[in-house]
Amino acid sequence: MRRGTGPDEFLLEVSRAADVEAVRGRLAAAGIFYRTGLMSGARPRVLFFVPRERLDEARGILDASAALDDSRSDRDDVEEQPAPPAAAARFPWWEVWLASVPLFVHLLLVAWIVGPLPPGQALLERGGLIAGGTAEQPWRLLTSLALHVDPPHALWNGLALLVFAVPLLERLGWVRSALIYLVAGVGGGITALTFAAQGTVIVGSSGAVSGLFGAWLALTWVEAHGHPLTWRSRMRTIGVALLFLPSLINPADASGRPVSVSSHLGGMATGMLVGALLSGWMVRLASRLRRRPDADDTEAG
Repeated sequence: MRRGTGPDEFLLEVSRAADVEAVRGRLAAAGIFYRTGLMSGARPRVLFFVPRERLDEARGILDASAALDDSRSDRDDVEEQPAPPAAAARFPWWEVWLASVPLFVHLLLVAWIVGPLPPGQALLERGGLIAGGTAEQPWRLLTSLALHVDPPHALWNGLALLVFAVPLLERLGWVRSALIYLVAGVGGGITALTFAAQGTVIVGSSGAVSGLFGAWLALTWVEAHGHPLTWRSRMRTIGVALLFLPSLINPADASGRPVSVSSHLGGMATGMLVGALLSGWMVRLASRLRRRPDADDTEAG
């Protein structure tokens, strides 16, 4: 079935499983695209939405249905009502604050590293990755993510963290987002150690931030696969990717300091893998909820 050109309109809500299947069958037989959702409550209900231009046709088909005639005797089971008003978009203050915490930590540690207080520069050697020596101290794969060589290094990674962590926090929550950050950081660190010269010290959260970017790409692709993006959304996604990708493959920063390209690419690949796994799990969960009209969560089909 093809989606109509107009916006979706609320059609009806049904609480009995037999009526849900009857509605789906009749709409499918008529070739009418429909969207479903679940409304929680003492009596969970399945909501049906159809394109505006086919609303009257859908109502006529359902009015002629014997299955719905039976259910309409109980107004608690099936009830037509206006579509609920759309909720105003919420600014993600909590997500922005949460993503800002690592940025402040990075800047404080940089101030310690470049300042006069001990141990200063020794932090880089004690917590950074060392090619050829990290195998005996694997905890460096995590401590290196919090260390940066100077304020611009920490600020750039922190701003990139804000850009990609906020949408992931909104979609996945802080636990899964933190998991992506740490796993991608470890993956980027291992990749960097594989290609670095013996004795090279590697610090920075670039691999972890690149992992957030990779996970964002994976989630966006999965969402676009199930719900085609608008032209504006497609252009925005391509634009963000084109802005970020050059920094992944640039071997030096603005001051000429060498950058670990392998860490960036390894972190992004790890983030894409974890993001794809989480996306697949979310798709399967949503599919199960759609098949359960008695589910207790609100879910848009």
